[in-house]
Order: sequence, then structure tokens, then C-alpha cells
Amino acid sequence: MKKHFTQLKNHVRSFKDANNPLFRALYWTLKKPFEIKKLLTDGSHRSVVMTKLTAGQHAHQLVNYTTPHRYPAVFRACAEYFAAAQPLTLLSFGCSTGEEVFSLRTYFPHAELVGVDINRRNIRVAQASRQKDARMIFCTELPAQGQYDAIFCMAVLQRTENRLPDTTDSGQIYPFHRFDTQVTLLDERLRLGGLFVIDNADYRFEDASVAAKYLPIEHPPRKQRDRPIFDRNNQRSLVPYDNPRVFKKIAV
Repeated sequence: MKKHFTQLKNHVRSFKDANNPLFRALYWTLKKPFEIKKLLTDGSHRSVVMTKLTAGQHAHQLVNYTTPHRYPAVFRACAEYFAAAQPLTLLSFGCSTGEEVFSLRTYFPHAELVGVDINRRNIRVAQASRQKDARMIFCTELPAQGQYDAIFCMAVLQRTENRLPDTTDSGQIYPFHRFDTQVTLLDERLRLGGLFVIDNADYRFEDASVAAKYLPIEHPPRKQRDRPIFDRNNQRSLVPYDNPRVFKKIAV
């Protein structure tokens, strides 16, 4: 039943850009009541809409999706890298409702963990979690002061719309300069020898303005991209990309 319902939704969604105006009208007729109901009853959805309206020009990924222990191989490799280094201060940029921070605690039992997310509801949920401990901080903006030993930026510098098959130019959705500016700002907060951990972005970290300061770490292994990647000119790349996910800062 769920499969058939999903197929029906996708079929109706295709009416949005149909040549026939009657189909387009049907799409909006069916969509509006559903969206109103979702806005009234779904707090997570409502927070995404409000974030888009109030802070859309500063936001990156707007979807709240997250799961615990989502990147075990990456987290394990980072913990091994820092095996003898204590204490540590780690940043989860775009932490959603805190699952990444809570997962990092498993690998870094003594670190100070900072979770940042522009969505205010996400931060309230994280702060209220029973998994939060005294060495965790959650906030909607990057703290004004402080340097980090590792910055985790996972599935944040991207937009879902760029995964659609017909998106060949990301310039109007989430342009390269937005990605590059944020990477540069985060680089300023990362200590020499620290790790910039990034995955599921719309652009290659190697294309960022600060990339020359970094070397990729080959553990965990590179990951073959199964989603679109765009170049500096916002054009979809047709070249296969083996994605390094952990980069060591070697210069300031």
C-alpha cells in the first residue's frame, strides 16, 4: 500500500510542470490542502518552512533528516587519528536534532562537542535530549570564539533539489560561492593539524579556495559518489568522483 501511495504521489508531482494547464491546476489543488495540514500538524516540517522564510539566505541544507551513527567508518577513523590527543574540541556543523553529536560521544568520550544548526527547533530538541551531557553545547550560530580540532560537515553544504535528474546547473539553487564561503569560514576555526570532515556536499572540497591548505586522508577509504557533483561554475560534472571524506589541515 505504501509503495502504491508513493508512486501516486510521484505521479501527481509530475503534473507540476506539465504542458497541460489543467494538470498544473490539479497539482496545486491537491497540494495546497496537504501542505496546510502538514504545516499545522508537523512541527519538524513547520520549522523547516520557518527557517527558509526567516534565514533562507544563510541556510544550506534545509531538510532535517538525520540518523544515529550515520558515518561509523568516518567517525572511527577520526578517533584513531586523535588517539593520543586530549582534550579535544569538536564541531558538528549542521547538527540537526543532535544525533551526530550524540554519536560522536561514543568515539570521543572526553571531548567537548559543539553542535550548530540554524533551525531553532532542532536545537531545542537536541538540548532537551536525555543523551545530552555537560560537555555538549548546542546553538543556532557558530560561537564567536574558539578553535576546533575537527569540524564535521556532513550532508550540510547541499540542497536536495540538486539531486534531481534534470538539474544540470546549481547556480539558482545552491551556487558554488555559497559552499566556498562557508568552507572558508569554517577553515578559519580549524586548528593546524586538525581534520575537516565533509561528505555529501554538492561540490568537491578540492575545488574550495582553501583546499591547498589540506591533504586528504585515505582512511577511511574514498567513497564513490552515487549522487550528482557540480563544478566551480555550477555545472553538473560528468566525471566520476572518488570522494575523500577527511582532510588534514597542513597550513594556515
